[in-house]
Amino acid sequence: MGVLRGITWNHTRGYAPMAVTAQIFADRLPDVRIEWDRRSLWAFGEESLDALVAAYDLLVIDHPMIGTAVQAGALLPLDEQLPPAVMARIREGAVGRSQESYHYDGHDYALAVDAACQVAVARPDLLDAAGEDVPTTWSAVVDLARRTRRVALPLNPIDVLSAFLTLCAHLGGPLRHEPDGLCRETGLDALSMLRELAGLVDEPCRSANPIATLNRMVTTDEILYCPLLFGYTNYSREGYAPRRLSFHDIPSIEGEGPRGSCLGGAGIAVSASSGQRDLALAYAQWVSNATTQRTEYVCAGGQPAAAAAWDDPLANALTGDFFRSTRATIDAAYLRPRHPSFPEFQTNAAHVLRDTLLGSVPPGAAIDHLDRGYRQTFESAATSPP
Repeated sequence: MGVLRGITWNHTRGYAPMAVTAQIFADRLPDVRIEWDRRSLWAFGEESLDALVAAYDLLVIDHPMIGTAVQAGALLPLDEQLPPAVMARIREGAVGRSQESYHYDGHDYALAVDAACQVAVARPDLLDAAGEDVPTTWSAVVDLARRTRRVALPLNPIDVLSAFLTLCAHLGGPLRHEPDGLCRETGLDALSMLRELAGLVDEPCRSANPIATLNRMVTTDEILYCPLLFGYTNYSREGYAPRRLSFHDIPSIEGEGPRGSCLGGAGIAVSASSGQRDLALAYAQWVSNATTQRTEYVCAGGQPAAAAAWDDPLANALTGDFFRSTRATIDAAYLRPRHPSFPEFQTNAAHVLRDTLLGSVPPGAAIDHLDRGYRQTFESAATSPP
């Protein structure tokens, strides 16, 4: 019997589609079994893959970890294992920059199966009751927050960093993939916007991540709207939670459109240590193809990366038009750096930025700290052994 072990992240969106598609795949191959384990959302976004590649054949991963994993020789370059025609279909068929995010140093080290970026979310029933519209500009968001005190912003460190990167990119000064990548003026403007909104949200937001914020929105009537968090189609599906949420493009600086949202999502990678490479590759190829993505994957609670699923009427009906309503945002999303030292910078920067929003670090000092730290990531990469 062929047995594959995989690890994904612990939420319905992360686990359910992998478990369901693994069973469907195994139903067609009676001598195959695929077992999926789960790790926390924090571990998915910030923990190294080093300890996992020896234990698992399949890994659902976050793209900022690609550079570190490649440097360690942890993952198979999938473009060397799969037919060129297959890789071309996956690259061309992915929504936005989802597949591009797993392309590093000339190779694709994962196949995009899940697509996400920061979007806006609302409780439409509460907005209607309050006589309010969904804000479409940042100034309207701040006005709604000031008048109602019922706007949220997740202030968990990594989500503060994501919001900062979104606003920098939206303002036209994204963190670039080079040593002098941080624009001081843009960074200060982004921090100013975030500090203003952070001063208008309530105490529970200070430790919240997107899942905690979404869970609070569907179980209480305390939040009308949140302008920036990673979207989850589960919460816009009928019956998933006590209340159904609606997702929207991010608010813009007047006239700029919903550009610059920090890209998230997940890709399926194959461990270089796997003793079942052919089987692992077969499953990864099948679960990432457009037909699987727009049928079994999305129906099982997944948030597919295939553009065919984002365009599919059934997928949109199932998710309250999540895909249509946020398509412009993901098509114009910002791709974070992925060089080997970026994950360490990301974790450190996230805490500095959160401290700035909460008032313990001056904005100028925070930007200087981030600039020095980011430059050092390239120096570290240049001196690291091959």
